[in-house]
Amino acid sequence: MQFFTEAKGAMTEQYVLQQPGHRHIAMCGNTEVEYGMGWKCIIAGGELEDIRQDRKASVRIEQYAVSERAVYFQRSYLPLKNVKAVRMQPSVYRPNHCCGIGIPVTKVRIDYGGEKPLVLMLEKEENAEKLCAEICADNPVSGLSWEKQ
Repeated sequence: MQFFTEAKGAMTEQYVLQQPGHRHIAMCGNTEVEYGMGWKCIIAGGELEDIRQDRKASVRIEQYAVSERAVYFQRSYLPLKNVKAVRMQPSVYRPNHCCGIGIPVTKVRIDYGGEKPLVLMLEKEENAEKLCAEICADNPVSGLSWEKQ
């Protein structure tokens, strides 16, 4: 295990370098606090065991990853057992919310019973279709299929 230590005033920050990400540990005296670098489940109480192995076995599609048990995005994940519906639709992304012509994208909307659905934005329609197919194929709920609008 490799360490990188950085002193900031009275606090020493220590980064433990490991794969797939880095653990960020703040040291203040003899107190050690880990923060900010773990995978977080978006459903309270729905955490999966052995995330590291599941993440290693996942298939990467643009900036997202799908495994047999979860969809990974922005240091968070959604367990597939909670997915109720998957829908794909064309959309437009406007950087900085400016008016005018936007960048064409495809959005994948995943309903999981939460207050708001999870919306993943992909550049290519083929990748969106692949993501939807992976989610439905690996989902333990039998008969789940995705629809294209």
